[in-house]
Amino acid sequence: MEKEIKALGKKLRELRRTRNMTILDVSKVTGIDIASLSRMENGKMTGTFKSHLALSKALGVRLPDLYEKVLEMSTGDDAEPKNADPVQSISGSITSEMLSGLGGERKMAPIRLTIKAGAMTLNEEFPLGAERFLYVIRGKIDVVFRESTRTLKDGDSLYFNAATPHHFVNRAGRESTCLVVTTYPQIDIR
Repeated sequence: MEKEIKALGKKLRELRRTRNMTILDVSKVTGIDIASLSRMENGKMTGTFKSHLALSKALGVRLPDLYEKVLEMSTGDDAEPKNADPVQSISGSITSEMLSGLGGERKMAPIRLTIKAGAMTLNEEFPLGAERFLYVIRGKIDVVFRESTRTLKDGDSLYFNAATPHHFVNRAGRESTCLVVTTYPQIDIR
């Protein structure tokens, strides 16, 4: 995860500089204090989902594009093996990797979810106030709610109330991978 945090910081700095903005400029637009912005750019902290939304708006990029570039920057051929913690595996069809690692206080839980062709996740329902963001890196995923289904393909994203029961189905003829970020009113993963 350390590599992803550094890649995110590098991407934020590059975007800010190409727009001829100072950290002070970004702070004024986003409401994020200068010290936090500096720590984010230097890979010392990730920031919150809310801060990522504010930064993507201020820097003129879609949030999913920001994350996709970060994944690309952190997974080059020379990348070291990652210490992602497998969270769940269902008969070898689904792999869920916690990208932030375990321990400490977290307000969001980023997960790389890989689903084999034709497989589906278990139904999930989170506490009230929890939110979920799904970005399809590659493949085709159906997000199935009680009364509706949303189909997402490469590069599509969906932001929704995680307290609504839902599950994911891989509709592609190949393995699908997505980034799933769940935010909680309060979360303490140990």
